[in-house]
Amino acid sequence: MLSASSNIRMGLEQTPRIGYAVQKFSYIRFWFLLSFLIFCLFDAHIQTLLHLDNFILAECIEIAMLGYLLLRVITRKKIKPLLLGSILLMLLIIIAGTFKNGFFVSLVGTFFLFKSIIAFQCGYVIKPTLKEIYKLFNFILFIACVSGFVSILQYFIHNSFINNPFGFPIVKASIEDRGKGIFSHPNRNGQVLLYGGILSLYFFKSSKDQWKRYLCFLLIIGGMIGSGSRQSLLGFAIILIVHFFILNKASKKIINFFALSTFFLVFVYSFGQDFIQQRFSKIGSAVETGDYFRLQATINSFEILRDYPVFGVGAGLWGGTVAEKYGSPYYKTYDTFQGYLRKTSMDIDTYWPHAWAELGIVGFLMYLLVLFFIIRRLFKLRKTLGDIPKILLLMLVATIFVSAFSLEIEAAFINLIAFMLAGSIINKFKEYQNEVA
Repeated sequence: MLSASSNIRMGLEQTPRIGYAVQKFSYIRFWFLLSFLIFCLFDAHIQTLLHLDNFILAECIEIAMLGYLLLRVITRKKIKPLLLGSILLMLLIIIAGTFKNGFFVSLVGTFFLFKSIIAFQCGYVIKPTLKEIYKLFNFILFIACVSGFVSILQYFIHNSFINNPFGFPIVKASIEDRGKGIFSHPNRNGQVLLYGGILSLYFFKSSKDQWKRYLCFLLIIGGMIGSGSRQSLLGFAIILIVHFFILNKASKKIINFFALSTFFLVFVYSFGQDFIQQRFSKIGSAVETGDYFRLQATINSFEILRDYPVFGVGAGLWGGTVAEKYGSPYYKTYDTFQGYLRKTSMDIDTYWPHAWAELGIVGFLMYLLVLFFIIRRLFKLRKTLGDIPKILLLMLVATIFVSAFSLEIEAAFINLIAFMLAGSIINKFKEYQNEVA
């Protein structure tokens, strides 16, 4: 049975002029989302094409788009509890940080720290149809398969054009040994491949399309191996466990899990045993010698938490992009980068220690509570809205996991579209139920 709002919408669409306006708005809305996704995925490509190597294009476009949407969110007459709670948390962090490091740094630091949450908030004012969401997912899966194929070529063929098809500036020499696919960095490539792997679990369900699913798996897993991205390989293993044992409990599907896991392990072992073993052995040797910087930074973050337990050092002052740009004094106080060999960037390359050091115990627990309610809401919607809540939940879980090994959750990348669509689904789930019906 259709709701009153759905009946009104149908009535408007039957009126020629108004119906055209409704369809045009839907068209604009979809292209807005697609453009946002393209800028997040291919900002480095656009910057290289326009010779803007030192310009953060995606960040500027993202600030403009998210700023406009967030303005629409906070001017709404009625704000739902989860949305209101996340906005109040951000305001609290900005106010607490202003007393420590000034308003501007606190504002920018909070924006970067909560970038994915802001995307989630913006999702409340955008309501793409389920068909439009699937179009976006198809685009992501297509890009993942193309990048996976290029990564496999890069693994086997050492050619300057294949290894660097878009002429990206080389960050460090060792990255040339890893497949970047069609992206500027192997770990960015791995993140897109991870999302593609999630989508391939839910697409091509009919028996005649099974070959497409297996082809996607081959390209995506092969691409992960070629990229040498440890976080994407570990993340995909966790995604398989969540998918089969939590979201889709059934004896037949458990059997499928063991079959797919066996295929995954055999494929990794036979295709990239030496390369993957070399990538993971670096962690062990680094930990043994005390040179594993993420571990050092994590220990460093607990020292900061000990000294600033309530609200941390303040947003924008330790571990992330903002602290790097504005020269945080806490780096010198805690000798954060003593002996750090990567001179091209001065962030700690792991999100969660960066988050709790800047937020403190109170702010960090409130942040985790917001993330928990988002995931919990998607989990509840999985029975009424088909596969979309499951896909988005797995994408969020994947982003949260890989952010332990990178700053992915605060990057201007593919994670933002997942959080934005999660906001749309959670806010307008009743209207989506009508679409499913």
